[in-house]
Parts: sequence; structure tokens; C-alpha cells
Amino acid sequence: MTNHTLIEDASFYFNLSENVADPDGDSLMFSFYSDTSFPSFFLNENTGEIDFIPIDIDIGQHIVIINASDGKTAVPKTFNFTVLNIND
Repeated sequence: MTNHTLIEDASFYFNLSENVADPDGDSLMFSFYSDTSFPSFFLNENTGEIDFIPIDIDIGQHIVIINASDGKTAVPKTFNFTVLNIND
């Protein structure tokens, strides 16, 4: 599991496609499932970029399973995103 600690109202960016590749050179598509409501979370399914700003409703821990797939085989990776509150 990969852990990320985020701060409410602070931008978060991570490019999954820089860390995965298909051995046959096929293009990859990305999808995700979260165990909790995580409304601000955004994953670009074509590029594998996670790019969002967590807000007050996102505060807490979120286990997110992200799949990279070439259309034949999906490979899951589990992420733990913890969003910390700020006094606002």
C-alpha cells in the first residue's frame, strides 16, 4: 500500500503513468474504486494523472484501489490517502 498525507485546500498531483508500463507496449487506461466517499478525488483515466484539491468533506482516511489496464489485464494498486484538516 502506498500512503499519501494531504492537507485540505492544498493541491495534490501524482502521475501514475510515470510509474507503470505495459510489457507489450499497449496503451493503459486507469480506473479507481474508493472505500469511502471522496468527492474531490480525480483520476484522469487516459493519462493516469491524479490532480485535485481536497476540501473539507474529504477530511479523513480513504483507501483507493487504482487499476491500470491494457484492456486485457488489470493490475491493481492500493493507496491510502489521508486528508488532514486545517483551521479555516
